[in-house]
Amino acid sequence: MRELEGQKQKPTITGRRQKELDEAVKAIGTNVSGVQGDVVQLADLDRVLEGETRSRRSVTNVGMRPTFNGASFSVETHLLDFSGEITAKRMEVRFWKRLRAEKNSPATEELRAQIARDIAAARRFWKRLRRYRTARQPV
Repeated sequence: MRELEGQKQKPTITGRRQKELDEAVKAIGTNVSGVQGDVVQLADLDRVLEGETRSRRSVTNVGMRPTFNGASFSVETHLLDFSGEITAKRMEVRFWKRLRAEKNSPATEELRAQIARDIAAARRFWKRLRRYRTARQPV
């Protein structure tokens, strides 16, 4: 993901079928984590997701992944400003703002560009929220 490399992003993709998951990771780029699991199965959530309590800003896609066959529901979270190893076994995602509806990108390059635009929009949102919170703090 050339647009994300300079921003130290490390997207994580989840999916039930290892073959399709590996293909998606390969198509998107080298700085991507692929985690096999079915988000509908509680046992898989426990296996895939367990523990660290740390807050990170992110951009999350919730849907069917139409660019990659759209065969299964998934939740994909791209952590912003994080380049380390993902050691958490459980992750909680809180939604602050909807950026756009999920859509099918006919080419992987278009998807990469859209993800970069989504990240830019999220950064603007977090910046506005930080300014708002700072302005509301009592002196």
